[in-house]
Amino acid sequence: MPKSYRTCEIVQQLEYLTEDQIEKGLDHNAVKDYAYILHDKDENKDGELKKSHWHICIRFKDSVPTESICNWFGITENYINKIRGRFGDALAYLTHKNAAEKYQYLEESVKSNFDFKKEAEIKQGREADKARKAELVDLITGGVIREYNYTEYITPQEYDKFKKTIDNAFNYRRDKLEGSDRNMKCIYVCGDAGTGKTTWAKDFAQRNKYSYYISSGSNDLLDNYKGQDCLILDDIRPNYIDVSDLLKLLDNHTNSTVKSRYKNKMLECKVVIITTSLTMEVFFRNLIGDSRENLKQMRRRCEMYIMMTNLTMSVKLWQSQSEEYIQVGVYENPVANKYSKHDRTLEEAKEYVDNMILFPVCADNETISNAYGFTEMKDSEDVFTGQLTLPV
Repeated sequence: MPKSYRTCEIVQQLEYLTEDQIEKGLDHNAVKDYAYILHDKDENKDGELKKSHWHICIRFKDSVPTESICNWFGITENYINKIRGRFGDALAYLTHKNAAEKYQYLEESVKSNFDFKKEAEIKQGREADKARKAELVDLITGGVIREYNYTEYITPQEYDKFKKTIDNAFNYRRDKLEGSDRNMKCIYVCGDAGTGKTTWAKDFAQRNKYSYYISSGSNDLLDNYKGQDCLILDDIRPNYIDVSDLLKLLDNHTNSTVKSRYKNKMLECKVVIITTSLTMEVFFRNLIGDSRENLKQMRRRCEMYIMMTNLTMSVKLWQSQSEEYIQVGVYENPVANKYSKHDRTLEEAKEYVDNMILFPVCADNETISNAYGFTEMKDSEDVFTGQLTLPV
């Protein structure tokens, strides 16, 4: 079967093909698009100039037999090459835009029946988009870009343009991490309210330059977790999570997805910190699920066990061989003085209220007595029960 072409490139030396011959060969109704250039500054490996030669790119409306092309340009078949790949890549080679090691010809040197410069700009934009997409995929699958920090790397325009690629890259990373090894530390912190458990956990993350996520105050602990380095399960209650799910979440060595309301989450933590008012023993025995689970499973996972008071921090460390905690020491509570605790004087209280709530004038006794349904607040009242009675 005779050869035919939908796109082709003709390469021929100047001494055997004149520009008049080229123009005459292109003057056929079958030709849809064309562009050509004279390469007269190409060098061989020795640095010597090559003979001047034409590069002609043609896109036809329909397939054209080889014999016809040969007749139009007065050449033999061996000077015709099929364009493999995209026509735009062949156009880019005319100026060597896609061959940086070669002489870069000016776009103005190209002759075409379309706006070659505009086509080159479109091509350049496509190449830039292709390179940027590849870069984003590498950054996401490599764990540099995560769901919590993607806005630092990806512009709104890029997100709109590459959303499918970005989503696929995040999904690929989750699949890649499933079942893989990890080295995650777990810290259990217990103490009464106001002892600074959460404050210490945040300080720990900041000192170690970890991004951190504080769990939501519901039974969906990971609702907005987006791959942060430190997960703080803050003020967690036993009825928030099933025992098997918690043990899976705290697994120090194996990555796995953790149950969440809308979509299961893949932990990418270096550290998980549990803060609660309950000791580990009480907490574990009140978890949802099978009560026959061994407490030692949680102890193994929580390498550090901290008990906090307003003034002290008692620290235990898990011993893997003897399988018990060793008391390391009792330290001063490092966050005890972070937030000032003192009672305001009446004058300080009034100044604070004036600044915060902007009451410029205190009500006098007559105004108070005429206030419908007014009830003065008492220290012993837990809830305001007075009813406001409006005049009829």
